[in-house]
Amino acid sequence: MTDAALRAPLIRNRDYVCLLGAQALSLSGREIEGLVLPLLVLGLTGSPAQVGLVAACQTLPYLLFSLPAGALIDRSGRRRVMMLCEAVRALAFATLPLAWWLGGLAMIQIYLVAAVAGSAFVFHNIAEVSALPLVVDAADLPKASSANGVVEWIGENSGPALGGVLVGVGRSTVAGAMLAYAVQAGMLVASLGFLGAIRSPMRATSQPERRGTLLSEMGEGLRWLWGHPQIRAMALLAMALNLIFSPVSLAMIVLARTSFHAPPAAIGLMFSLAGGAGLTATLLAPWVRQRVRLGVIIVGGVAVWAVGLGLVAASTSMLTLALAWLVMPASSGIQSVAGVSYRLSLIPEAMQGRVNSVFRFMAWGVQPAALAIGGALVGAIGARQTLWLLALGMTLTAAAVASSPLRRAV
Repeated sequence: MTDAALRAPLIRNRDYVCLLGAQALSLSGREIEGLVLPLLVLGLTGSPAQVGLVAACQTLPYLLFSLPAGALIDRSGRRRVMMLCEAVRALAFATLPLAWWLGGLAMIQIYLVAAVAGSAFVFHNIAEVSALPLVVDAADLPKASSANGVVEWIGENSGPALGGVLVGVGRSTVAGAMLAYAVQAGMLVASLGFLGAIRSPMRATSQPERRGTLLSEMGEGLRWLWGHPQIRAMALLAMALNLIFSPVSLAMIVLARTSFHAPPAAIGLMFSLAGGAGLTATLLAPWVRQRVRLGVIIVGGVAVWAVGLGLVAASTSMLTLALAWLVMPASSGIQSVAGVSYRLSLIPEAMQGRVNSVFRFMAWGVQPAALAIGGALVGAIGARQTLWLLALGMTLTAAAVASSPLRRAV
């Protein structure tokens, strides 16, 4: 993009608006699946452990592909990568309702679709994060990150509600899930349309004259991140948070279904109700960031999450469960915007893909094990006891982050 285009107000920055529209559709579709996948597997097998294993297959690609993905994305136009990934995900999800309609839906296909779609999402997500500094001016990164956070919260909280409604209107849980997957595939096709309207190839302008091997480029990203103590601490914190948070939604879904006998639509609404608090916090994040040190935002946010998880574990009804869940999104909205804009502002343009891929590898690489172990725990000791263990883990994390280099971040 030209310097003039980068300096244009965000609302008049055509490429940024298209990128934001594609993100909204892509994230909403992913969050539909976040609710529908556990309900589908529970409907087919009745096993929380199976749910955890399928979810682990979906997130395992972050452990396998994050590091090479970043180096490959830095070599390629990020728009092209995102378009290819959206097409792969749309086709993968469309095979599920087709197989069901033909009478051949099986668990092995669900495992395969989870793995293929998860792999495509790894490349798409890293390319999307790394594309943002290429379409907005550095001074606008906090505002752009806030706007992206708003879209993310809308997707995260409208997706489960829509997924719950779609599952609920089906003649059975499985039939409703197939309708939801068809809608999700359509949303990804629409996302492709927004990406196709972007004019910039989203390729870093400053490229090294001579490239090394893929392995050496991955090492450059790792060395850069590890050499910056606060960014390194943010990556380690994200790893701990994902280890704890990954099984939370599964435990909450099982608790709602088994203890409170909630229908799918009510479960989707429970996750969506938190969107109001999260959306408000995300909108306020730039204002808060100007007045509060990053270290205070991060340390305080993790402490709030520890309290919130304790309240979730102690809930006695769908109402108290939904109200307890409201505690965490507000903190998450502010912390996410502040942390992402801070990180993106420090990473050199030509290394965005590599460094962000290392960050994602560390942060999300623990999810497969966390989901598999979480599903096994829910099946073995119950959803409520699992939530209490996760609340204890978050409390220990809050104590650790209070003594880390992050407390001094400005």
